[in-house]
Amino acid sequence: HWTNFIAQEKGFFEREGLDHNYVSMSDMQEGMAQLTGGNVPIVTAMADTPIMEIEKGANIRIIASVVRAGFGHIVSTPACKQFDQLKGKGVAVIDLKSGSTVILREIMRKNGLNDQDYAVRHVGGTPKRYEALKQGEVAAAFLSPPYDFQAESEGYNLLADYAEYFPSYPLTINVNNDFSSTYPDVVMKYLRAMVKASQWIYDEKNREVAVA
Repeated sequence: HWTNFIAQEKGFFEREGLDHNYVSMSDMQEGMAQLTGGNVPIVTAMADTPIMEIEKGANIRIIASVVRAGFGHIVSTPACKQFDQLKGKGVAVIDLKSGSTVILREIMRKNGLNDQDYAVRHVGGTPKRYEALKQGEVAAAFLSPPYDFQAESEGYNLLADYAEYFPSYPLTINVNNDFSSTYPDVVMKYLRAMVKASQWIYDEKNREVAVA
């Protein structure tokens, strides 16, 4: 969501005449429910979730991508330094059917663990999964940046990098069709601000400010 934060902080939304606000969802399913219901007209999600909703006839569409590569890590407690040490233990995920969970299971299989060897636990968004790991409620969790690197700095282990296993896994921008039909200019302004923010991030002279 870096692009959203930059677009807001640097005034790209404001220059487009948008009063932009963002809300955090507990998981992907809540995001899709808010989007299809029109309560939140634009929602970012890993591509598989909106694709499945669209196949079921949801009145939404994918209009852009924020991130194209897979991102995040399977992070484990200091005591679990390799995959076989996760046997019989719990692993925190955003929800049971999200693409990140499907990828986690595939990574586990490639490292010698069957689905029955560990327990997948529906914990919710990244801050909740990070907290579950910190509290010892699970032995590992899928964490996206910056929580994965924060955990690493605190002594936790990065067992697997999602990008190494799935280099193409986009985070998409999704819109409610009724909203985009009624307010196409707003959608275009939003996308224009996001493009400008992305260009700002990738401008080398902004590197230090962007990281900060």
